[in-house]
Amino acid sequence: MPHRLSISLCLLCCVMVSSVSSAETLNEARVRAYYQAWSSGDVDQVMPYFASTIVYEDVATGERAAGTAEVRAFAAKFLSSTPGVQVEPGSVLVGPTSAAVEWTMSAGEGEAAWSVRGVAIIDHADGLITRATDYWNAE
Repeated sequence: MPHRLSISLCLLCCVMVSSVSSAETLNEARVRAYYQAWSSGDVDQVMPYFASTIVYEDVATGERAAGTAEVRAFAAKFLSSTPGVQVEPGSVLVGPTSAAVEWTMSAGEGEAAWSVRGVAIIDHADGLITRATDYWNAE
């Protein structure tokens, strides 16, 4: 009986360690993948990066969305009105609970092409973005 108990405890510990080590954390690679998701044009690729309590604010436009339903609507509206948008992160700094990202957003071709630089301030917990605030010049 003691062998079975120690084997059971060993298996339980292995499962617990495995689940902890497989949890996502927000790091530079994950932040870059988040911006790649925006560049995909697919809201379903963007949404998994957000916590259910997400607050997303675009300071330049004055738009603010709280919760996944509002953020999904904001993202869908943005992506449908900006076909082919590309968001390229530059410098990425990630701390234990927050991150800062310099980015360049561009779209269009030829004379209709445009590009704007901005900065995002991100709060995160358990590998998910809880708050994202974008600052850029709308002019």
